[in-house]
Amino acid sequence: MESAGFVRQLGRGAFGTVDLVEVATPSGGVACVVRKTLEEDAVLRKDCGGVAAARRSPFAPAVVGMTMGQEGHRIFTEFADGGSLLDVLKAVNVKGYAKLGEEGRMLPVCGTAVLIAPEQFGSGLCRANADCYSLGVTMAECAVWPADRVSLWEFTKGERPLPDCVPEDLWEFIGALTERDPARRPSPTEALQLPFLAGLRAEDCM
Repeated sequence: MESAGFVRQLGRGAFGTVDLVEVATPSGGVACVVRKTLEEDAVLRKDCGGVAAARRSPFAPAVVGMTMGQEGHRIFTEFADGGSLLDVLKAVNVKGYAKLGEEGRMLPVCGTAVLIAPEQFGSGLCRANADCYSLGVTMAECAVWPADRVSLWEFTKGERPLPDCVPEDLWEFIGALTERDPARRPSPTEALQLPFLAGLRAEDCM
């Protein structure tokens, strides 16, 4: 894996880089695999957790190797040709067929402003339930205001309530997740006991 030959870059972000590389096979041939270079231990742990969670899935690319060195932590996986799943998801997100939730880190304040928990605009310090707030706003957007960011913004500021057409169980669910006081907002573990999330496993979501 250390002698992998660079072919082209597939992606780049705050986490690191993803490259298509060529590696020698035991039979003497050459195979194309994906090399993900991670710059932080925390990102490595998260990726390893995701790999472990998907290891039994026939649809997940298999891990073929891992290395650690001055360049960073590297994970090598099978290469699934045919384009990027991210491109497909972005397209359906823009057209309104699906809604992508924001994913980031709890410490820096970044991402779509309307989805950021209120406490992050203050001290910047927050608990893991800041993600619950983002999920609640995303649910409100999908259920009530899929094409009205102004009303959604007013809702997050407490200036606009959910309309009466929202079913009571959904109203309570969104209300619990978008509680502005983090001390009263459910933790991720508690949120998984709420309607609409009950039955999901924590390891499938975190």
